[in-house]
Amino acid sequence: LPCMKWLIDFLLVRGVNHFVPHAFTDFFPDEDCPPHFYAGGNDPQFESFSKLMKYTNRAAHLLYGTDMEAAGAILYHGEAEWMNGQGCMFSEKPAKICYDAHIPYDIVPVDSLLRAKAEAGKFMVGERSYGFLAVPSCRYLPEPFWQAAKSLKAAGVPVFFIDAAPMCPEELPGEVVELKKLADHIFSKRLAHDYHAGSALLRIARFDREDTSAFVLFNENPMPILESVRFPAEGKYLKMDLLNEVYEKAETKDGVVDVSLEPGESALFLWGGVEDQEMEAFPKECCWKERSEVCALWDIDLYEQGKAAGYSPFRCQSELINITGRQGNPQFSGKIRYRTSLDLKKAPLGLDLGRVGVSAKLSVNGHDLGWRIAAPYRWDISSYIKAGKNEIEIVAANTLANRIQDAFSRRMPILPSGVLGPVYLLRASEKQFEQEDIYGQKSL
Repeated sequence: LPCMKWLIDFLLVRGVNHFVPHAFTDFFPDEDCPPHFYAGGNDPQFESFSKLMKYTNRAAHLLYGTDMEAAGAILYHGEAEWMNGQGCMFSEKPAKICYDAHIPYDIVPVDSLLRAKAEAGKFMVGERSYGFLAVPSCRYLPEPFWQAAKSLKAAGVPVFFIDAAPMCPEELPGEVVELKKLADHIFSKRLAHDYHAGSALLRIARFDREDTSAFVLFNENPMPILESVRFPAEGKYLKMDLLNEVYEKAETKDGVVDVSLEPGESALFLWGGVEDQEMEAFPKECCWKERSEVCALWDIDLYEQGKAAGYSPFRCQSELINITGRQGNPQFSGKIRYRTSLDLKKAPLGLDLGRVGVSAKLSVNGHDLGWRIAAPYRWDISSYIKAGKNEIEIVAANTLANRIQDAFSRRMPILPSGVLGPVYLLRASEKQFEQEDIYGQKSL
């Protein structure tokens, strides 16, 4: 599930918002068509699989019909590649420079330029608008390109020839820009918004609909990201965790927002589209400022679906281990139940399980707080704890990969299983608590 969630976010932040699940099969095991989402009731993740599907539907519905921003266009010069591939820069070179600098773009062929309408420093292909055209270096381009480039120049549209200009029949309708300086050049001419985000693997996409602007952020980095991102928007906004249905309000006077994302985590920031009265009903954004490690011992039980009738004791008063590691059972596929007691004070608190393989459900004093299928494996437990002894139960689910090795994934590394930790209690700043109870959750 974390891998599938990663793939969904990879597509969403690139503008894909229509998904059709496929490769379902009634046969299990079926060597021709893994993975098996149900697997005859054997898949440990299936109970939480619907969470991924609901998230995908929710995110796609919110973004469907919006206009995805593209600051400029990059020429796909297929003709030049076919004629002289070795003397031609592929389009992905300037695309990577723009992408890592959070400059949104589309790739357009010469045919699209011939249909473009250009005026006032912009050109449009269909309903898409662009503020510049970047042309990867090559030796030759066809005559129709030069006709289109002249029209763009006459309309005030900047045309950048990357590293070197091709053979031009007349005066060059643009300027030569070094590849490594392309992003800085675009920013200097104010042709794209500079988010001032230092991590190239923090992906940012903007989607507009009427008076609403939605920004999807996705951390493709294997490390956590903490950035002060400068959005091209000010005032009140909603920070939306669409996966776990947590929606919180916040405000920025200058567009700068502190963004913290775990590896593979995404978030949506929404400006506009929400009435003031409705905005006030949302809790304030919860910023976890302090954490302390939970040094508890756990009673661990195992339930191997399809092989057992229920849970069986595995370890008593144990530290956290990889259930399918050398100290555990390498062939185990199923659910792992953890139980412990924590002595707590009645206060606003969160619980973070750290590393988990691969999904987990939390219960506090008998209250089911739901599944987490990807990092962060974190819950707000404020409303469910009491002063004194609190009963904590976690159910983790791994995959069928430990029990069944298919030909497609025979050489893939298998993830650890269960709660790996470290487990932390989280606290927020006292100043926020003085202003308002910020730990409620509200579903749209």
